[in-house]
Amino acid sequence: MVDIYKAVKNKILALSLALLVLIPCAHADSESTSNSVILPSSLTFSTSTHAAVVHYYQPLVKIAYARLGIPVEFLQLNEERSIRLLDAGKIDGDTIRTQNIHKSESKFVPVYMLGDAKVYLVCQTGIKCSTDLLQNPNYSLGSVGGSSHFDESLKSARINHLRYTDYDLLRRSFRQGKVDVYIEVMSSHYHNMHFPKQANTAYLETIRGFHFLHEKYAHLAPQVAQEFQKLQAEIHTPDNQCWLKLADYQKTLSNQLELASKPHKKRNTH
Repeated sequence: MVDIYKAVKNKILALSLALLVLIPCAHADSESTSNSVILPSSLTFSTSTHAAVVHYYQPLVKIAYARLGIPVEFLQLNEERSIRLLDAGKIDGDTIRTQNIHKSESKFVPVYMLGDAKVYLVCQTGIKCSTDLLQNPNYSLGSVGGSSHFDESLKSARINHLRYTDYDLLRRSFRQGKVDVYIEVMSSHYHNMHFPKQANTAYLETIRGFHFLHEKYAHLAPQVAQEFQKLQAEIHTPDNQCWLKLADYQKTLSNQLELASKPHKKRNTH
């Protein structure tokens, strides 16, 4: 009887020791899982109609997130609506905007500075182009509406300010003589844009564009920033044709996604 009692006691002791060994391991595994970054199934970003955004920054964002395994969609929205939807959590981020849109109470965070751009006044032939024009109410100035950065810059201007919904419409109005002056933004990463022939120009300032994410995805920021940095290092060349290389990357990505979406044919085993 005593031998049976000792045997049972030894088994209980052995099981207790085993549990003591296993519990820390289980705890460590649960910490590892909680610290891992959970990736969303997809993300939706607001974007603009500017050529540099369409042909350079959108592909850049799409490819960087694809490398993380996250498909993205784009919605063309003006800045005002983009900020409103982003603060409300109705969209997940913005492709690229100036940093001044971020306030202390904002529900989104800047992730990475994607690039800068030079801002110019473009004036009709015969008009002396300078910042003095901004104080002349006899002239008209066109810009794409909803840009808080330009609204702040032009706060004290006396020129007749006309806001347009997109850049193509703005440039068409200038060519048709409907506006005397307009604001043009020339990206440092996209060089397939040109000033209108025989137009006069005046440099205003250099602005920087940031990619933004809603705060619920702030944990992705370090990985996303790293992908942007790596991708830009890959594509930037001395001839500044980086958007062409991005187009090739995007074509490859589209082909891969198309192949992945096709049903696999069953192999004939006979």
